[in-house]
Amino acid sequence: GTVWAGTGDFDGGDLSAAAGVTVTFQPDNVGSGTVTADDPGLAGTPDDATGTLTVGPGGISYIAAATDLGGNAEAGVPFSVIITAYDADNNVKTDFTGLHNVTWLHTAVNAPDATAPVIPGDGNQTFNSGIATVSGVVLVNAEAGVTITPTVDGTYSDATPNIDVDAGLADYFTVVTGGAGTETAGTAFTLTITVMDNYGNVVGSGSNDYDGIHDINFYSSATDAPDGTTPTIPVQLSLTFVNGVVTSGALYTLVNAGETPTITAEDNVDTSVTGTASGVVVNDAGLSIVRVNGGAGGNTAEVSTYSMTADDSLVVHASQYDAYMNYIGDSPVGTVWAGTGDFDGGDLSAAAGVTVTFQPDNVGSGTVTADDPGLAGTPDDATGLITVNPGVLSYVLVTDSPGGTEIATPVMTTDDELAVYSSGYDADFNYIGLESVNWSVDGNYQAGDLSVLSGTSSIFRPDNTGTTGVITANHATATDDTTGDITVNVGVLDYIVIEDLAGGAGSAVTTQGMTTDDTLQVWAAGYDGDGNYISDISSVTWGVTGSLDPTPAGPAISTIFDPITGGTSGTITADDGGGHTDETSTIMVNIGTVSYMLITDTPGGTEVDTAGITTDDTLTLYASGYDAGDTYIGPVSVTWGQTGTLSPVPGGTSTSYVYDPDAPGSGTIDADHATATDDSTGTITVNVGAESYVVITTTLG
Repeated sequence: GTVWAGTGDFDGGDLSAAAGVTVTFQPDNVGSGTVTADDPGLAGTPDDATGTLTVGPGGISYIAAATDLGGNAEAGVPFSVIITAYDADNNVKTDFTGLHNVTWLHTAVNAPDATAPVIPGDGNQTFNSGIATVSGVVLVNAEAGVTITPTVDGTYSDATPNIDVDAGLADYFTVVTGGAGTETAGTAFTLTITVMDNYGNVVGSGSNDYDGIHDINFYSSATDAPDGTTPTIPVQLSLTFVNGVVTSGALYTLVNAGETPTITAEDNVDTSVTGTASGVVVNDAGLSIVRVNGGAGGNTAEVSTYSMTADDSLVVHASQYDAYMNYIGDSPVGTVWAGTGDFDGGDLSAAAGVTVTFQPDNVGSGTVTADDPGLAGTPDDATGLITVNPGVLSYVLVTDSPGGTEIATPVMTTDDELAVYSSGYDADFNYIGLESVNWSVDGNYQAGDLSVLSGTSSIFRPDNTGTTGVITANHATATDDTTGDITVNVGVLDYIVIEDLAGGAGSAVTTQGMTTDDTLQVWAAGYDGDGNYISDISSVTWGVTGSLDPTPAGPAISTIFDPITGGTSGTITADDGGGHTDETSTIMVNIGTVSYMLITDTPGGTEVDTAGITTDDTLTLYASGYDAGDTYIGPVSVTWGQTGTLSPVPGGTSTSYVYDPDAPGSGTIDADHATATDDSTGTITVNVGAESYVVITTTLG
């Protein structure tokens, strides 16, 4: 019945029995104390005790690994691993001291940012009283159930209890757009913001949990759209984070597809916590607008009001844009082009295509339109007003007015005048203006027919007729021009001239003398105001003045003046009845030359025909000379002769002859002129005269 007990570091568990005559002390822990005995037969408790029993550890049996963490580990915060050596009775083997080789295994993984955990390197560790404290262990990945296993002296191993790793303090945000970094211009989108520690662990739980309401500031590099529309980026929002993440409403709108902007979120309290969605791709909002731009392609400037010349060309193309004027690309090859106003398809290099060249050949104003097959409506766009002015001077034309009709082969009269202008044109026949030139004329015409020989215009006033001859405009640099042959006809009748030949081939009849042998045929030639012969006038009434013999009066195209009276003078007159008259200069008519002669009974008297006379008679004969107009000129010297039996035979040269017959007979008396036509009398019969005396003859008679 004796009761046993342990004291100090020992208790009943260290005894083989609680009561009995004997007991075995079999400690399972180190320490010091006594074993007491309480005999039931002796008063007092206890009755006796051993001296102090000191129990040291047994041989090393195992190790235990633990940490100095009071809870979860925090990413990036160092802690220690404690290695304790134990004997088989779980007593710290306090005599396990000094350097012992320790190798390490662990289940920790790298942080999201690839940072590796910090685990002690294999090698000696110092044990003091059976314990080695290894500091500087750093876990970086927020995770659960991490173990770290040291092995001492290659034999004794143990794993730490599972270590749960909390994220570190909030360090930055990740910011992701609703379209994962690709958005559409004009379409609102969300932002998902995740709070991270400096290793990339989501700070959504644990000791540093960021969950709850936070005021977040927003900044962006986004700019206005090309049309001026402003992007929508809230300045600040109160957002509730759950598990370290929050997704906002669709509150953000980008509008400029020509950029990749950033959107930055910032904690309003701790402004060091920030994050940026970088390089957000902004897609266009879809085809909405087509614009005619300059050049062969690309997002070039719109063709607005434009001035050019007909020598120039303008390359344009159509570009596609969304509603915010974000450039999408160039319109396809099926784009249809047209000209408006003063221009048409002939001024374009093509009717369809991505690009077209506007190459006008005329001046004026209008636009070039584009119709993209991908956009409804016709046309989709037009240039601004294009004004085309003439090009540089290329040539001049001789025209009937400034910029008027080119003069070809004009027909005019000497009464007319022809105004000519030197109109300048570019290479496309666009009128520029009047140009100063040197004027000349050739052919039937003279320089004097032009009013001026240099300048922008001249007046052609011909004073003669013709069918060949051109007017030339000679420019110093440009291509010259000439008219066709100019036909100049006579003008209207202005006056008449009595001329000595028909058809205008003669001359005006001036003072002249003529004889009665002569005739003078004259014509009334009609002339215009410049003295150009028109024609002989057929309806002229003729007359004379002074002492001239009359001339046939007509009306006739000409008259033949055939005077018979010498010693007369005067003029011949013509009157066409239309107010046009003329008269010759003085005409003096003289007696003509002897053309023929007649044997007359008196000077200039009656021609002697047949005659009967007796031998008692005498017959005085005269040689009368006449001109071709039968005008008696006077006695002419002739040689007298006879035919027949007249006696005596006439003879001798004289202007008269007295025939005194002495015997009967018959015949003619002849007068022979040296040059003029001769004459003979008719038959002259001579009979015997009255008895005058008798003669006694031997025979009868």
